[in-house]
Amino acid sequence: MAGDKIKGRLFKPIGEMTDADWERIESQPSTRHEFDPDEPHFDGDDYVHERDFNRLMPQLQKVKQYMEENNWVTLSELSNATGAPEASASAALRDLRKKKFGFRTVSRRYNGNGLYSYKLEPEDYKEEPPIPDDWWSKI
Repeated sequence: MAGDKIKGRLFKPIGEMTDADWERIESQPSTRHEFDPDEPHFDGDDYVHERDFNRLMPQLQKVKQYMEENNWVTLSELSNATGAPEASASAALRDLRKKKFGFRTVSRRYNGNGLYSYKLEPEDYKEEPPIPDDWWSKI
């Protein structure tokens, strides 16, 4: 019922989610969220906070959790697992790279035939900078 307090944690491992859990998460957009400029927020030409925040934040959390629990994942697999359209899943991966949403590293690998897989690296992951071709000239 709209306005009821949520009991228990909102998210659990994807593999442990029941239909009741998904229904509880899906029901959250009915709870209005007031804009707070100090918390992470979405942006874009067509973004309207009152309309979009309560859809995008749970979607981002589902994508983040699924990516943390799995290794290399295609957009199709991510979409099927989270219920987010592929374009939204892709946007959520881009959001996870932004400082305001955790500044996470999302690695990408080419599978062939135009298909990529993505992996959310651990929070403490630091990619080594590439070694320049002329490294020897700086010795």
